[in-house]
Amino acid sequence: MSSKIKQVSSKLVGPMCNGDEPKPDPNQFVSFSVFDKLADDDHPAFLYVYKPPNPPNMLLEQGLRKALVEYREMAGRFSTSDQNGHGDECVILLNDEGVRFVEAIADCTLSEVIPFKPDTLSSLNPREEGQDELAFVQLTRFSCGPLVLFFSSSHFVADAAAVSQFVVAWSQACRGLEICPRPLHDRSIFVPRDPPTVAYDHKNVDVAKRVINYQEMTDQPPPYSEDDVVYQKAHFAPELIAKIKSKANSSVPERGPYSTFVSLIAHLWRTMVKVRGLTELQITEMKISVNGRRRLKPCVRDEYLGNLILSAYPQSRVKDFLDEPLSQR
Repeated sequence: MSSKIKQVSSKLVGPMCNGDEPKPDPNQFVSFSVFDKLADDDHPAFLYVYKPPNPPNMLLEQGLRKALVEYREMAGRFSTSDQNGHGDECVILLNDEGVRFVEAIADCTLSEVIPFKPDTLSSLNPREEGQDELAFVQLTRFSCGPLVLFFSSSHFVADAAAVSQFVVAWSQACRGLEICPRPLHDRSIFVPRDPPTVAYDHKNVDVAKRVINYQEMTDQPPPYSEDDVVYQKAHFAPELIAKIKSKANSSVPERGPYSTFVSLIAHLWRTMVKVRGLTELQITEMKISVNGRRRLKPCVRDEYLGNLILSAYPQSRVKDFLDEPLSQR
């Protein structure tokens, strides 16, 4: 059955105004930290599915307005500033112009479109190229009662950990609760040292100003086409995960038992090494996203609003992967 999702309203939703308090300065801005500048230029998406009974759209909108009082960055816009004398740098202007808020209805039941296909996912996403909003919300009601809440925001504004904190704050506001804990907005804690001090060689991260010759790029064919890329989504049954975790912890590591995440990643990495047919002396590498908030010294509060998801690149020889047991990986 082909489903049709129709948008019935679209508007900008900004922070709730309290008549007894002065309005915030719309010319305030937040400068990017070095970690923000390293973020991908995209809008990661989050989907939440709620069975009935679920709250009406008006309540969700009012809760969003309350949450945006604490998270003004989401309702701002990108701009530029030359306050540091280094030329125009991109900043987040806290002008409260608002989040794009879309209401939609579906002419089918939720069970008829799950698992979501690409065209359905596209219909649940209100964002279009060229829009200057930093965050987008779409509430889609299905004929059988469920609500699908879509949320996305610019990665330059916040990473997934910070977005999750925002969604929790939104839910607290919808239930009439005080937003707690409040976000930490101070990105100046990551001001680079002056003069710069290189304490560690980040071989996998290269930050440099360079002129890109797009003509040369178009003249060189890419090593593979989009048709060569295959996207796979796997579901691991609880029984299989338990078996993998037990195998990974067959010899108890010194630092304690391996988590489910570590056990599963090691299993997947090892499986990929086997099927790729690499030689024993080749080096294989995996990229893993790591939340740096609790790993920095001193650590940063979990409520930090910004980007602090770092990339780790563990490596291993293929021979070691295949010869040693999973518990040693």
